[in-house]
Amino acid sequence: MTKGTVPVVTLSRENVTLGTVPFVTLGGVDEMDTVIKRNPLERLFSFDMNRRRNYYIVYTVLFLLLTLLILGPALFSGKSMVWYADGMEQHYKAYIYWGDYLRSFFSSIFSGDYSGFREWDYALGEGGDILQAFQFYTIGDPFAFFSVLVPTDYMQYYYGFMIFLRLFLSGVAFSWLCKYVMPESDGWARVTGAICYAYCHWAVINVVRHPFFLNPMVLFPLIILGVEKIIRGEKMRVFIFSVVFAAIGNFYFFFQIVILTMIYVVVRLIFLYRKEIRKILLTIGKIAAAAAISAGISAALLLPTLYIYLQDSRSGIDFTTRLFYSKDYYEHSVGIIFGGTKPMCWLCIGLASAAILSLILLFQKRKTNGMLKCILILCLIFAIFPPIGQFFNGMSYESNRWTWMFALFGCFVMVKLWPDLFRMTRKQFRITATVLCICYALMFIFKYSRTESAFAGFACSLFVLLLLYPREGQTEEAEISLKRKLGVAFFTLLSVYVAAFYHISPEENALQNHLWDRNKVDESAETDIVQDMAKEDGVTDFYRYAGGYSKNSHTLAGISGPAYYWSVASSTTAEFMKKVGMVDSIQFNRWGHDTKTSVLEVGTVRYLLKTKDEYDNGIVPYGFTYAGDVYFNQAEMDDLKKEVEEELGQPLTETQLQILDNDYGIPVAKYKNEYTMPLGYVTTSVIPVKRWSAYSPLQIQECLMQGVLLGDDHPGDTDKYEIEPVFEEKALDYTIREADADVTMQDHAFVCTKAGASITLEFPAQKNSEMYVEFLNLECADSTAYELYHGDADKDPQNLYTKSSWEHLNVNTKYSMEQTEDNKNGMRDYSCEMQFVTNQKQKGSIKILTEKESYYAGIKDYSLNLGYSASAVNAIKIKFDKMGTYSFDSMKIYALPMDNYKKHYKALSATPLEDVKMEDDQFTGTVTAKKSGILCIAMPYAEGWKAYVDGEEVPIFTTNIKYMGIDIKKGKHEIKFTYRTPLIREGIYITAGSVAAYIIGCFVIFMVRRSKKKKETEA
Repeated sequence: MTKGTVPVVTLSRENVTLGTVPFVTLGGVDEMDTVIKRNPLERLFSFDMNRRRNYYIVYTVLFLLLTLLILGPALFSGKSMVWYADGMEQHYKAYIYWGDYLRSFFSSIFSGDYSGFREWDYALGEGGDILQAFQFYTIGDPFAFFSVLVPTDYMQYYYGFMIFLRLFLSGVAFSWLCKYVMPESDGWARVTGAICYAYCHWAVINVVRHPFFLNPMVLFPLIILGVEKIIRGEKMRVFIFSVVFAAIGNFYFFFQIVILTMIYVVVRLIFLYRKEIRKILLTIGKIAAAAAISAGISAALLLPTLYIYLQDSRSGIDFTTRLFYSKDYYEHSVGIIFGGTKPMCWLCIGLASAAILSLILLFQKRKTNGMLKCILILCLIFAIFPPIGQFFNGMSYESNRWTWMFALFGCFVMVKLWPDLFRMTRKQFRITATVLCICYALMFIFKYSRTESAFAGFACSLFVLLLLYPREGQTEEAEISLKRKLGVAFFTLLSVYVAAFYHISPEENALQNHLWDRNKVDESAETDIVQDMAKEDGVTDFYRYAGGYSKNSHTLAGISGPAYYWSVASSTTAEFMKKVGMVDSIQFNRWGHDTKTSVLEVGTVRYLLKTKDEYDNGIVPYGFTYAGDVYFNQAEMDDLKKEVEEELGQPLTETQLQILDNDYGIPVAKYKNEYTMPLGYVTTSVIPVKRWSAYSPLQIQECLMQGVLLGDDHPGDTDKYEIEPVFEEKALDYTIREADADVTMQDHAFVCTKAGASITLEFPAQKNSEMYVEFLNLECADSTAYELYHGDADKDPQNLYTKSSWEHLNVNTKYSMEQTEDNKNGMRDYSCEMQFVTNQKQKGSIKILTEKESYYAGIKDYSLNLGYSASAVNAIKIKFDKMGTYSFDSMKIYALPMDNYKKHYKALSATPLEDVKMEDDQFTGTVTAKKSGILCIAMPYAEGWKAYVDGEEVPIFTTNIKYMGIDIKKGKHEIKFTYRTPLIREGIYITAGSVAAYIIGCFVIFMVRRSKKKKETEA
């Protein structure tokens, strides 16, 4: 070779050739680099994506880049990853709670004070099972475990990092599945599919709203991978441990995973073995055995959690069941596939461009991929029919929270058909293009699919299709150009970014406007106010507070109260809410017992906070005295005033201070209860269930202050204690003072033909009373304007809407009404609200939920407290937020005199439980009973409680519907209550036995194989 000349060199993965003669054979690209130095472009096009290291480098870089593009604007604007609603109120606070819990647990071990896991928390609402509340969020979730190492001040950063880690690992799990099932699949296909899966529609919707909703995205691919390993005769451990993590992480999604896995196994084996029933049954047996081992290992959490879910307050509620969704649900669906931003009923099925094209191509390839086609058809069936959505949602309301699996399937098909996309025939290309055109036409026709985000996603799909246009001479064996692969991958990932952009960008849905600032992720101000009040009063014993701004903050501060916002709630508390006609009727999301005096009283509520929104409603329970105002955001207000003073360079004037207070301050009014009941008290006045079950909600409230309500679980005879309650409420005759023309009052209904219309009822003036409006079996059937113009007289009794007047409406108004009528069962608020205000400006409201509403709790009897007033109340104005028929079996206006309230309080609290000491999972006290009676304890009843009197166990029964009670004899007694989560110890024993059996089994198998191998070697 002459100096200065350059030979023609051809580079390939395995060889370097000079002309047509092999020059040298090398083991791979890395060795080639030592021989010939290449420029960066040559390096890129010889990059081997099938090498594990290279694959995960590319995956990590692409993931970080897309994360930066999608979530970077919010993070760089000073926002945390904590969503302002459920993110702050539930998920983030669950992390803080769990971190504190674990630190306390491990600290007790190292300090020698270990006494076991704490199972009951007195600050979970009025008191609750820790596993019941937090298994849904953190207990068992591996992503939450290391919160034990993170101080509370830094928890927001750990919380955010775990969100990114979930997304990252979901793509990794997808990669493992694809590599195992399709070992010859293209590396660029897998990495594209993994990124598309990590940032699929489901992930983008839930990335900050419900971070643990991302967990099934990580675990389900691993479970399917484990199934495939078992089918191929390999070890079961991947399946076993994936199922274990799913089982202990979140029972809600574990239920879905079990169902979907069973469906996959059946479909997979049918297509694999066809009519070989013996092989099908044998494989199912192996998988079932592995599942049984997994269930045994996870029993410590799985068994008690299953019990808890069966006792949940929402179990047994009859929701509406229908065969089809509303019209607008299906109209939304087409746009959602291409990236529409408003999924209905959790239908998160948006897919990346190449995945959409792959699904279209899937059905063009005959006699192949039958299993994939079958699964796709099943997915579509699941999405079409509401009863299936209800089934996957635990037989409650319609919800397609299984659709994270749709993303997994779509991305898997894309990887599977990746080579076929590039080798489409002209006919396949035309068919695919035709289907896209049909989708475009449907998006154009359907109003709810006609969105900018959907058309942007469609444009990406169309562009990717153009990149796949069949070339001249293209054959099945032709090598696919890396440039085409990278082009398709780039524009597919662009479609993912575009879809995410319309969901969370500042210019569109503005996710960052719904995130907490990093320097404001703290909600201890409310509980600080309450603790300061208790300190002022010298209160050191157990107490509760109601009201306030911040949900679940009292749980973190260790203060008990009736407020509760965790997804799984007590069934006894739910039953109590029904019986007393709670207007605050969402059982797992409640505030302050509607400020009902007797309900707060027997609940040992000492303090009440009224927020700015409640300032003008005038409702204060009887016996609660005003204790001053304070700012909820006092620290923030102090900083603001200081900053303004520094900016102006002079002290602020009174006017300036007042404006800042009015515009930025969040005031809270403080109240103290003059008649706080003790945690426990003895009474000899008993009202058995056979009596009180027939009473109205208000009468039940009166009974609470006259004795104790017993359930049907009392073990003995209480006839000698039984009393006849004295009802002091007065039912008031009322007449119509005035009414808008659009409101008609009938015997058992109000008919409203205009939203916002009102009617005023007048009655004899009442003083020194609490005012109540009580409805039995209150329901609302809202109407549309179209129905009023074309419906029957029942919906328009005054004939204000006629067909003649309809003809004189303009075209746009008619069209709008027709659209509302078409979608009346679709995207709407399935609730109606009635607002009430007395002549003394006391305000309240009743929100009526229907069986179609996800928060529906089966409550139809309402007892609205309009507060105590010393002045005369003689009128109530009722305003209706929607047109419709508000029907009821009974409507009554009551005045409840409070003249005897103090007397009832003294009689009931005369024999209290004294020297109360609250400890982990137990509390003790002494009581000196003047007579034998019932010791009522204002602690929520749960199956795990045990009671001891003077060291001997005694039966526990329900009192006042939701609390506990025991029989007590005359004299002085030592009282002790202890709590253990039902079935948790049995679960621990099963887990220990299963782990031991698994280890022994693995050891035996290892020894057998070793012995067999040794014999083969010797032979």
